[in-house]
Amino acid sequence: MISKPRLLGIINTAAYLLNALETFGYGPFSSHFSADQNNATISDKYQTIITPFGFAFSIWGVIFLMQAVFCYVCTFWGEEYSAHPLVVNGVSYYYLLACLAQTAWSPAFAYEKMPLAAVLMGCILIPLIVIAVKQNHARTKAIQNKQHHVEFFRGKYYWLLQFPFELHLGWIMAAFVLNVNLLLVSSSGTAQVVAGAISLGLLGCAAILCLFKVGHCIPSVIAWASFFIHFELYNPKALILDTFSSSEISAFRFAAISLCFVLIGLIALVRWNQKCREVDDSGNSVREDTPLRENLQIA
Repeated sequence: MISKPRLLGIINTAAYLLNALETFGYGPFSSHFSADQNNATISDKYQTIITPFGFAFSIWGVIFLMQAVFCYVCTFWGEEYSAHPLVVNGVSYYYLLACLAQTAWSPAFAYEKMPLAAVLMGCILIPLIVIAVKQNHARTKAIQNKQHHVEFFRGKYYWLLQFPFELHLGWIMAAFVLNVNLLLVSSSGTAQVVAGAISLGLLGCAAILCLFKVGHCIPSVIAWASFFIHFELYNPKALILDTFSSSEISAFRFAAISLCFVLIGLIALVRWNQKCREVDDSGNSVREDTPLRENLQIA
């Protein structure tokens, strides 16, 4: 009978391949799209006040690369990785759900079914949130129960088994609020301003919550998105200039770069605090071991 780690490796690899093929135009839906049915063209058509500059979307390349590495490691590198708590108890079958939802999102967006696309984006977001929560819980539980040392969740284990999904989650959080704002493109400028302001506020709150509950990756991705929202508004497209006043555009440009710098500052502060605590803990361990070493030398 096939083991759960082995089964997960097969399922997650198949889900990844389906999602990647669909995203890059070779899937069951995207292979039939016309030349105009691509994300860049449709995004320009439905430009919002919080649409980031095009280069921001290059993060997809990193996401797919890291998830390809994850699938390879879990399939071919043995149970040290495939049976790791971050995989078995964290990723589990939720990555399959995220990939299926993302595969379905592609034709919904290509055919400009924006309400459906927003719902499907939410269906991508939910499993990724569950993965983040379950991975954090698996790490905490294993360390508290002394089943594994903290180092079993750091270094290569974090970068190979956890980082790909935090990166994905951070970007989907930004993409979800963007998809919701796409629904209002035909509405008045005032409605779009309110929705955009609420969206930036929610992204900021979510990023700060994730910084203290999960780690640095998700708020770093939100900072990335915020910077490129700011960058896009330096040379806004015609639809934005026709819909919003110059003061509104300037306000969003300032809000986006402010959010970016606030998040970067908080990330640096939290990281510095963690380093100080690690140094203090290391010093305490040395002081606690000193009497023992002295006794051994005397003996």
